[in-house]
Amino acid sequence: MSIFKKRKYEKKIVFHIGRPHTGSKALQFFLFENRELLKKKGILYPTSILFDKFHHPITWSIKGINKDLCPKSPEYYIKKLKTEFDESKCNVCILSSEDAGITSNKLFCKTLYKMLIDYKFEIVVYLKRQDYALESSYKQSVKLSASPFSGTIHEYMKYNLDLDYYHSLKPWVEVFGKNNVHLRPYENHVKDDVVLDFIDHLNLDINDFNYEKQKINPSLDRDALEIVRRTNKYNLSLDSRVKLMEKVSHLVNNIQSKKNEKQFSNNCILSPSARKEIISKYKESNVLVAKHFLGRDKLFHEKIELDNNKWKEYEGLTDDLLINIIIELWKESDENN
Repeated sequence: MSIFKKRKYEKKIVFHIGRPHTGSKALQFFLFENRELLKKKGILYPTSILFDKFHHPITWSIKGINKDLCPKSPEYYIKKLKTEFDESKCNVCILSSEDAGITSNKLFCKTLYKMLIDYKFEIVVYLKRQDYALESSYKQSVKLSASPFSGTIHEYMKYNLDLDYYHSLKPWVEVFGKNNVHLRPYENHVKDDVVLDFIDHLNLDINDFNYEKQKINPSLDRDALEIVRRTNKYNLSLDSRVKLMEKVSHLVNNIQSKKNEKQFSNNCILSPSARKEIISKYKESNVLVAKHFLGRDKLFHEKIELDNNKWKEYEGLTDDLLINIIIELWKESDENN
């Protein structure tokens, strides 16, 4: 049903809650850049409560986290949102915060619902197969986390990563209702372009907007990731880590391009046997989600590659690569001088 159909409560909030690593940054960039065109169609992408291009202040303030970045109360941010929405001529408001899609309990959902009870709600969530989600989460924790991770992925797997999707979606269903929670498996055409999928979900035409598909938050090559992981032990500032990551990624890509050694498999951290174990762990939960939300037995249809013989284990940083990085750095330094 179209979200633009007249209802008893005319104004409606569409809340995109991620989850993380499902193209959220690309979607948020698109929505922000096209906010004026969206407004002409009666859709508000509110700017009064933005942190960068997303709406984390509402999520963070209700959860009571990141107070250094978001020091105000939930009531403060909700009031700003309601004022902007109510004063606009829009009937639909899109909020986007992938942090809402993880570790959100029933209290969080009830608080959000009560504070915005005047509006209809639609929750949109994208789910990535758990082995891919874990791999992406690990890479991000190594790359740009506020508390950078310096351990291996097997050490990372010991933490609670909230990958039981049936359990994590349960509070949203109980508070907002099953019919108001829309689930999108992040695979196939959705994975190819989440912006197109989201716009299609809203019954809009992508040709009415300014859109050029681009890679946001690109993945690091396996060697570059390993270098960044090791440097995380030395407590560099976030700014220094960002610069280091960009420099290392650039150097590694250049060196591998010259030697024609770039391999897609270098970006795959988990072995097929590890993937099988993770998928098996969440199989029952995924079946429940698939039946509950999609009326089918399988949540994900992507082929699972379980042949260990087709996977090459990462052998670590080679002396040759490290020497080449030192040479490249020396060349740049010499040119600058």
